[in-house]
Amino acid sequence: MIESVVVMLVLCLLFFSLFQLAHGFARREVLRHAAARAARARTVGFNGWMVTKVMRTAAIPNAGRMLQPVTVPGDDVLRRALAARGPGELWDWSLRSTPDTSRAQFERARIPDYLASENAARAGYILDYVDWDAIQGRGLGGGTGAIGWRDTLEVEVEQSYPLSILVRALYDWVGALTPALRADSLTLRGRAVIENHYPLYLDDRGL
Repeated sequence: MIESVVVMLVLCLLFFSLFQLAHGFARREVLRHAAARAARARTVGFNGWMVTKVMRTAAIPNAGRMLQPVTVPGDDVLRRALAARGPGELWDWSLRSTPDTSRAQFERARIPDYLASENAARAGYILDYVDWDAIQGRGLGGGTGAIGWRDTLEVEVEQSYPLSILVRALYDWVGALTPALRADSLTLRGRAVIENHYPLYLDDRGL
């Protein structure tokens, strides 16, 4: 029994570590998508505020709990599915279909209004998430700086990813073989490079 407990502890540690690793990879792909959308918005001539809004909406899967609006319609589709189906049937149903809930429809309907907002104060009353401020972008505005703006345009989006207790313990456990983790979170980054052709949209070529 003692040996089984020890083995189960190790297996659980590895399982949760792999699970969080997979979740981190998924979140990094979202950041890459957000960087690509922001770069695309910038290269067609949008200003920094518009590019920031595009980046944030593309990163909604990483944004956590919705803060604004406070009240949203209930998920009737999911509620009926939970009431009518068992765990196995619910799993099969979710894999076979793409259920669209009233909450998701309500959320998508507010995105155009958010993108049309004139400033951050107004945007915050339309749509907001708990982790939106933690998603930071570089290269969203004009001018030169750390991000290149000559032949190519580069955008980088990063977010802090907190690690669970088990994953931190695993890092400490293998610290003798790999560099030990010195923080409780990792920094995930997404980067996109696109041709810097927005001046073409602003040049009428004398026509």
